[in-house]
Order: sequence, then structure tokens, then C-alpha cells
Amino acid sequence: MRKFEFRLQKVLEYRLLVEGWAKDAYLEAQQKLLEAEKTLQTMGDRHQTALVLKPATIDEIVVNEAFLQRLEDEMDMQRSLIGILDSGVESARLTWLEKRREAETLQNMRDEAHAEYTLEVNRFEQAEADEWAVLRRKAA
Repeated sequence: MRKFEFRLQKVLEYRLLVEGWAKDAYLEAQQKLLEAEKTLQTMGDRHQTALVLKPATIDEIVVNEAFLQRLEDEMDMQRSLIGILDSGVESARLTWLEKRREAETLQNMRDEAHAEYTLEVNRFEQAEADEWAVLRRKAA
């Protein structure tokens, strides 16, 4: 009996590879988003610290106000970046899910082909056993 061979095995292997790449891209996008959120949190902490300061002179008040304004502007830019990264994460997730579905479809096809092969092997072995029993009975 011939050995099981899935004729689309190379395509399956390629799709599994592409799925892995898509998963890695998703995880990388998610990591960038987390880093951006952490940066925003750090900026927020610095902002709170600067708000609590009690400047003693007019110059210190002006410097502190300028610092707070610049920090607020940077926080707004960081929020915009987070919005962009968030949409990138969602896009990468959808791409990964699509690639996973494609790979699972081929894997299911392979499983079905293997099940058919196993059934065919079992039938062949049963036929061989039946033939052997018939020949043995005739010889006796």
C-alpha cells in the first residue's frame, strides 16, 4: 500500500508560515501600542508632578507653565499616535485571523484526506485478511 501523501502539503506549509508571520506582526504592533501607552502614562505622571510644584519666583512660574504646555502638546501627539497604533493593531489582528483561517482550511482538507487514506488502508488490509482466510480454508 502506498504511503499517505497530501498533494497540497507545500501550500499548507507555506500558509502556516504566512500565518506565523502575520501573528508576529500582530504581536509586534501590540507591543508598540503598549509602549506608546506606557509613554503616555509617564508623561501624565510628569504632568501631575509639575502641577503640584509651587514655584517661588515669576521666572519659575513662567518656566513651569511653558513646561506644562509643551508636555500637554506632547501628550496630545502621543494620544494621536496611540490612535494610529490601535488601528494598526486591529488591522494586524484581522490579517492574522484571515491567514489562520486559510491555514486551518488546508489543514482540515489534509485531515479529511488522511482519514480517507486510513479508511482505504483498513479496507485493503481487511480484504487481504479475508483473502488469506479463504485461501487457508481451501488448503485445509
